Amino acid sequence: LFQPLLQAILVALNEDQINIRTKAVKALHSAVEVCPDLLLEEHVFSSIYSRVLDQAIPVRIAVIELIGQRLFIKGCTTRYYPLVIDRIVDTSKAVRKRVVKILSDICTKNPENPNTIDICTKLCGRIHDEESIKKLVFRMFETLWFISDDISKASHMLEVLSKSKSNEWFSQLIEHMYSKSEQNYKEKFAQLCTFIIQPFETDTPDKEVLIRLFVLSRFCEIDPQLLSPHLMTLQNLLIKQEKNQLDHSFYRSISQIIEKAVPFINQSVPFLITLESSLTNLIFTKNLKVVQSSIKALSAVVKISKRSVTVVSLLNHFLTYLQMNGPKLERECQDHITRASIIRSLVAVGLFCRYCKLDQEHFLEQSLKFIVQFSSCEDVNVRVAGYQSLGHLFVRYPHLLLEHRGIIGSGLAKDSSTLIKNQVLSSFIDYLREEKSSQWVQANVEDESTDSDASSNLMQIYFEKIVSLALDSNSEVRCSAITAIQYIIHQGLGHPLQCIPAIIALTMDINPNQDKAYRLLMNINLKVPELILGRVSEGVRQGFHLQRYLKNQPTNNQHQSLFSKLYSLFTAKKFLRNSFLTGLLRDFEVSIEAQIPNSDFLDFCSFLAENLLFLEYSSLEEPLIIITNATRVISLNIGDILLSLKDVSKKLKSIQATSSPLKKLHNRTESKNEQNIIMKSMLKVLPVVFLILLKNSLCSAYKIDEIKIKSFSSDSNPTQLKITTNVEKSNSFSRVNTSVWKEEFLSKSKIESLNEEYQNIKRILKEEVNDSGPLGNPKQDRKIKNQTKETTMKTKRKHTDDTKEKTKIQVGEENDITICKHKTKAPRAKAEGKKSYSKSKKRELEESAGTSGDDQNRRTS
Repeated sequence: LFQPLLQAILVALNEDQINIRTKAVKALHSAVEVCPDLLLEEHVFSSIYSRVLDQAIPVRIAVIELIGQRLFIKGCTTRYYPLVIDRIVDTSKAVRKRVVKILSDICTKNPENPNTIDICTKLCGRIHDEESIKKLVFRMFETLWFISDDISKASHMLEVLSKSKSNEWFSQLIEHMYSKSEQNYKEKFAQLCTFIIQPFETDTPDKEVLIRLFVLSRFCEIDPQLLSPHLMTLQNLLIKQEKNQLDHSFYRSISQIIEKAVPFINQSVPFLITLESSLTNLIFTKNLKVVQSSIKALSAVVKISKRSVTVVSLLNHFLTYLQMNGPKLERECQDHITRASIIRSLVAVGLFCRYCKLDQEHFLEQSLKFIVQFSSCEDVNVRVAGYQSLGHLFVRYPHLLLEHRGIIGSGLAKDSSTLIKNQVLSSFIDYLREEKSSQWVQANVEDESTDSDASSNLMQIYFEKIVSLALDSNSEVRCSAITAIQYIIHQGLGHPLQCIPAIIALTMDINPNQDKAYRLLMNINLKVPELILGRVSEGVRQGFHLQRYLKNQPTNNQHQSLFSKLYSLFTAKKFLRNSFLTGLLRDFEVSIEAQIPNSDFLDFCSFLAENLLFLEYSSLEEPLIIITNATRVISLNIGDILLSLKDVSKKLKSIQATSSPLKKLHNRTESKNEQNIIMKSMLKVLPVVFLILLKNSLCSAYKIDEIKIKSFSSDSNPTQLKITTNVEKSNSFSRVNTSVWKEEFLSKSKIESLNEEYQNIKRILKEEVNDSGPLGNPKQDRKIKNQTKETTMKTKRKHTDDTKEKTKIQVGEENDITICKHKTKAPRAKAEGKKSYSKSKKRELEESAGTSGDDQNRRTS
């Protein structure tokens, strides 16, 4: 009895109705509770596997409930665990939330499970998910690592961090816990810091030292006092590893901890002097990233020790070196060691001016002099170091940006080196980030008024150049430019209208530029959606030029539209959605009417039509908007297109006649002129051809016939017919080869390919105007138009004559009736005879008017 019931449940899992499939999964759930071994049967597994990927959300949730609590039954883990863990990135929020809940329960109830590390690593990626899912993940990590009294759980935490691709989520977790309940967790954090730093007192394996330092630096950012008791241990570790070439993140992490924690230690001068010595050694021996963190830490130590002589001596050393090597720069920079020393000295001078308060003004003047001198050096690497040092100087003294516009402007020029452009943009980002946090204002309150006045005018000067670099050929430059634009817009230092086209173009770029541009557009769209809508056309054109410049295909092999992210901003409202689609189609119409097409416009039309085709539409109204507008443009221009094709046919025959070896030399100039005429004609024809292909492809993909097109009206309120199934679209634009119309075709082989392409375009147009007479015969088209015009004129003439005749009959009838009133019966009978005769005549005229189909004549009579 049980097997037939089980078979019926498995059959019901494949029913068409969602509620039946959901109830079947729940019935199977009840059966599995009685007999868990059913999950090991092959036919049960195959049925569950198909329902995990079900299109209906309730079915997927029911399946997750079924197998989630039984993942670790003997024999089930290898089969069902991948099914559940893959649903953690499900498109449905409800499914993801249920998966996170099940996995969290598994980790907290059974921490020793061998899959716990893998589960925690997967859950780290859900920190940036919806708020409810984010809270579940936070709660799981709190319970697993911090609420437990077992301090050894820190080892589990370190293992998860070592296997995570990115550890930014850990900083968010610590901030969330510390802000939520500082009193409860501060003691626990102190215990964790002590446990993590213990191996540093003896010997530390290389594979753990970086992760341990990362965790300590995150705790130090939240509460520097947690690490102040351990600075001696970290300083000893730094001394032990000075001669070893470890990863630069090792030295940076220690320097960052020293910078944050040193203000909270007891002022012990010998210990501070030792710290200064260790940090100075890092400045002279490690790479530039370590140099920056070391100088920041040194400035913090000097503020506590009051030993400014250390900073002055180091600054004098680097300035002296630059002074000695400045005149010999051209010759000495051939030496790698000398070049590296000059670069280190330049960067160090800028960092000292930025982070350390200099009492003597001549230090600032002398530093600026050398930095400007080396910023114009012919060696690119030295010049980049000069711009980097200038950036550090400008962050502390932003009014200098107004005094040295020429240097910054040359660095932002399009013909400048990629390294220099990227460095100048990075300096702007650093300045804007500091401006946002106001750290440098708090460190130098007395210069606050001057700097605030300077910063209000800076972006208005350089904003336009920064926007132009958003479309640079180098991806890193574009990434830096869009990051700088984000800071400028968020701080209100520039108007979004100036940069919206460039941001729209970057939504068609590769990641991470695409995601940054999309997030910025979303923020602007929340405030003023019409602002973006008005610049869509210009932005799409800039995106087209960016794609061409990068030599990328308009769409990839999966036929995904480059407009997808941009279009998603307007899909919520019908008015915005329709305006977006009609605005893009208007580019076809405007350029065709202007009659100044060129090869760039031809490529743009192909790019535009192909990306409109592969957009993911949610209702039939959206492709119908495109189809009806395309039909209107096609019908307005089809007559001129046919005439242009006739001219092209004549010119091709003329060129073929003059392409023989004897005539070619004499008629080359004439053929050249005819070739130009053909190119201009085809550049007018092909945009309409692309519209025809776009219209036909949409009709074929969405099963739209003529009845639906005629019944559709964008002004009315059509029913929203949602598209629930995946639509397969074919790229029909490959039927047209536009390249043959852009080249010289005086050779015989090129003329043959031209003829083939001409016949191909002729076939496409013939499919569109199948009922309009022979294609390529404008005389026949004009004859049909003249016949139609003559028929219309005859109908109007007949209508006028009939109206006059009926008016006479009406007047005669009135006279007859008047006379009959004053005569005897006999004459009255005669008058009645006339009246009956008039009525019969009137009926005949009405019948003749009816045969002409003129309803207005009948109403007049």
